[in-house]
Amino acid sequence: MLFHRLVKQGRHSLQEMQALANTRSDLEEQQKVVQNLRQRFQYQGSQQAFFHTLSLEATRLIKADITAVWLLDDSGHQLVCQTSNSSMTHEAFNLSEVQTCIELIQGQPVVELNMPGTDRPDLFSHQGMLKLFREFGLHSALLTGVYQGGELQGVLTFCQYQPRQWSDSDKNAASALAGVTAQFAEAFQRRKAEENFYQETHFDQVTGLPQLAHIEDQFSQETEHKEGYLLILRLHGLHLINEFHGVEAGDEVFRNLAQQCLAILEPLPQQKHLFRLPANRLGLLLEGSQSEAEHSVQLLIDLVSGSTWDYQRKNYTLSLQAGGAHYPSDGRSLEELQHKARLALQHIRNQADKPNTFSFYSLNVSRGLKARTQAIQELQRAIEREEFVLYFQPQYSSDKRIEGAEALLRWQHPEKGLLGPGHFITLAEETELIVPMSRWILRQACQVLTRLPITLSVNISVLQLRQAGFVREIQGLIHEFDFQPHQLVIEIVESMMADPGAARQLKALRQLGVQVALDDFGTGYSSLSYLQHFAVDEIKVDRCFIKALEEQDDAPLARTIIAMAHSLNCRVVVEGVENKAQLAFCRQHKADLIQGFFFAKPEPWEHFTARLEASFQNDHTANAH
Repeated sequence: MLFHRLVKQGRHSLQEMQALANTRSDLEEQQKVVQNLRQRFQYQGSQQAFFHTLSLEATRLIKADITAVWLLDDSGHQLVCQTSNSSMTHEAFNLSEVQTCIELIQGQPVVELNMPGTDRPDLFSHQGMLKLFREFGLHSALLTGVYQGGELQGVLTFCQYQPRQWSDSDKNAASALAGVTAQFAEAFQRRKAEENFYQETHFDQVTGLPQLAHIEDQFSQETEHKEGYLLILRLHGLHLINEFHGVEAGDEVFRNLAQQCLAILEPLPQQKHLFRLPANRLGLLLEGSQSEAEHSVQLLIDLVSGSTWDYQRKNYTLSLQAGGAHYPSDGRSLEELQHKARLALQHIRNQADKPNTFSFYSLNVSRGLKARTQAIQELQRAIEREEFVLYFQPQYSSDKRIEGAEALLRWQHPEKGLLGPGHFITLAEETELIVPMSRWILRQACQVLTRLPITLSVNISVLQLRQAGFVREIQGLIHEFDFQPHQLVIEIVESMMADPGAARQLKALRQLGVQVALDDFGTGYSSLSYLQHFAVDEIKVDRCFIKALEEQDDAPLARTIIAMAHSLNCRVVVEGVENKAQLAFCRQHKADLIQGFFFAKPEPWEHFTARLEASFQNDHTANAH
């Protein structure tokens, strides 16, 4: 008896030892799988690749016929098969279709189902996942939940084509794999969030181009022991599309332009990086010599200026200016190169006679910008000290009577003497000093209107016209100086008619009784459709059209503009009349008013009023006879 008892105990001990050895072996195998998955996570970039490896390792560990990883989608409303060693991948179910399965999983760590003999027939009649298992011909399944922060985020499923009694080792392995899945799914979510954040902060959402932050990350490596240029490209003209069609339209045009710029640069042999800068600007980091940089920039300028940019059947013209700095001579840091490239761009920007040009930083550029800074300071002092004066150029009828005048600004510079607007207006517009300057002009003009029986024209900048209180300001001046509103003629340029905000202001002015004149017609942003929808009182024919009479007997464009203006019931003023032939032409084609050196140059108030008084006396004498 004792011997048999000892034999039985020995066998039981051997069985326990074998079970312990098996358990230890299973645990070691599980640890190897987990370690392998950790390594895969570090070296395999995509979540899909990791889950594929997980599926293969799980199949090997548990020896299931089909292994699948199911996770909730971003909406949290669908359970989607992320990977499987079968065609089950990408199958998806709404949560309502798998609710009973989820309740089972939430109730116990691992759920074992032998489907043909289950005591839960409702699982098959209503549950999409188990119906899918039956369609695959599966007979047995092991299900375990994937949890993150205590919330169920997915399910691991292990299935067999034949009935199977799942061991404790299988269930432990399933639980371990579910834990690994949860851990790495969360890690992938963090990685995805970090990648999204990096994408948002390092790449432009409109064009897809890298932003400055991305270039900064690789600048030192890209430029070490090399020479090249950092270029800042500024796009002009996009504001019209933004204002006329909205920012989304401007973004679409900018995106199209960026793609075409990339296509132009791609064949160039040298290393280059096109990137997005704030506002309507691009950056270009370009390896190579100055001649190569000039060639590249000229290609881009030709592309932009030589193309018509369309939106909703309207054509727009864009232009490009560029400023560049050389590395390493102008700087070794991106910040320093940016600063000098901006200085080079500032040196040429807003030059009306050079809309498509580029400049590289140099000492001359630096000196020019210092001179510009000094000029701005002088202009600010001139406004504060009221160093400006108004000159007046009369407008004559064809029978030589003064019926109007134009107020023109002059700067009585304390050192340089009397300066015309060509010396300071562009700078005033660039720095927005034109706004207080124009406010002073308007006030002076309205003040003299109390002593004038004629109309007085005043040029207005688009910046002043965009001021929210501009119409109220005019209304206040009319009330303060007590003149007839129709005596004031506000002169605008053609591009203002394309500005919706400016157009509304001008319409409100005309409702006050103030007249609106279109200056330099035919030389700028011309569109007859604007004249059909936006009424003006006066059209001024630019001197360039009448100048044709110096070389020929006719000025067909001037003649056409005069006829068209009369057909629109607009008064016509011809500018730049300097000789008898031009005067005769104006009379022949019935121009309403004539302005030019033939009659009078712009003159101070005292000379103008003396001329006006003499004109009235002549009229009185003529009428008396």
